[in-house]
Amino acid sequence: MSLSAGMTVWRSRLDISALITHFIHDRNPDNDPDWIYGEGEHIRFPYVHDCLKNSRFDDWYNRDKEYPIEPDGSALKVLLKIIDDGHIKSTWSFRNNLPTVYGPRSAVCFTEMPLYALIEYSRQRGDKSSVQPYGISIFKKDAFKAGARPVIYGLTNNHEELAQNPATRGKAFKMWPRFLAPSCGIAESEQYRYVRFSLTGKVFSDWTHEREWRWSDYRDQYSCPGLPLYLEDGQKFPIIMIFVPTNAEAQQVLDRLKVHYDSGWDGSSNELKKDNLLNTRVIALDQVPNRPTLRLEDLPMQHLLVMRHPKPSIELIEKAKMVFQKAEVAAQAAADLCYEIANKNPEGQVLDVCGFASLMISEPQSELTAALIQLDSIEPLGRLGYVFTNIKYKRPDQGLCIEEAAMQAAKEEFEKYFPNAQLWIRTRWD
Repeated sequence: MSLSAGMTVWRSRLDISALITHFIHDRNPDNDPDWIYGEGEHIRFPYVHDCLKNSRFDDWYNRDKEYPIEPDGSALKVLLKIIDDGHIKSTWSFRNNLPTVYGPRSAVCFTEMPLYALIEYSRQRGDKSSVQPYGISIFKKDAFKAGARPVIYGLTNNHEELAQNPATRGKAFKMWPRFLAPSCGIAESEQYRYVRFSLTGKVFSDWTHEREWRWSDYRDQYSCPGLPLYLEDGQKFPIIMIFVPTNAEAQQVLDRLKVHYDSGWDGSSNELKKDNLLNTRVIALDQVPNRPTLRLEDLPMQHLLVMRHPKPSIELIEKAKMVFQKAEVAAQAAADLCYEIANKNPEGQVLDVCGFASLMISEPQSELTAALIQLDSIEPLGRLGYVFTNIKYKRPDQGLCIEEAAMQAAKEEFEKYFPNAQLWIRTRWD
């Protein structure tokens, strides 16, 4: 059985694909407006030309500052941040210091090339900052409903842009935004769809092989600066496909989807659309058939990975409960010992910074995690995993070393009974 089963007969086998794909690639500082205009410094480059309309994204700017990706971060890191943020950020697609998206709003780019063409295109270009075998795909009909449209390649009239002047350009950013002149015949709200096309003259430009679609928030209706995939204010997507090169990366993606599903929130104040998380399928390209005409919609079901929701046995739940109690005893003993041997001032206060330490587990799809959730012993903490919330012990002092000692003892106690558990300790200064 495959996803082709049950699809309406109007789509012929000659159709490129029933899905469109957003390529994900390594970040490239040379195409990042923060670097182009900020020379490496963090700046708040706009998603919308209108300052007032762009101000609704202030919280997202702050979040990006708290959870940044390196200017040359990998495609996998970009993909995981899309999942964490719950949306695909729109961009201006800078090339050679110029935005290639026209008009007052940034856009999200897709292609309708089938999977085999995407893989071959990625291999031939060999440019990790432009194309790599990572992507997110949705059905065209769902993308169209969300507002995505095929691009407009070229014009009947000559390509002409409005002259640079303070009335049409952002004062702080030269050569941005780019508006087409009225003679081009494309309204501002549709200019994000325009892709320059020329087969003659001084400028040769032909990107028609990419069969591009674009999405833009032309109604200024969303609170996030992009297409909401998993945020509650977005639409329902019956199928979301994510493909990555390897099975190991696919499991990382599934883990990240699962922890967000368990949480129901994006780590901030944004509710998630849990149905869309459930409707996501992950594909490891090293596990799929090597066929010269392979399309995503033709993949057999066994190659479409979904997040696991294990049901722990009663025996495992009882064991986890027992170990948790032993961990509390170990945490108290370690805290008391640390306080006893720590350097203190004359008032008896430990000479250390104040802070917090928490025991964490990073196994979203494991039976142990499911058991601890049932015991109300852990809570999901977004991309960080799950935090142990109810390890009770008396803290003789606020010194961070005491909390770290207690959590280390609790961790070691768990590891006696669950040696393969992915446990770690998170510390924060107060």
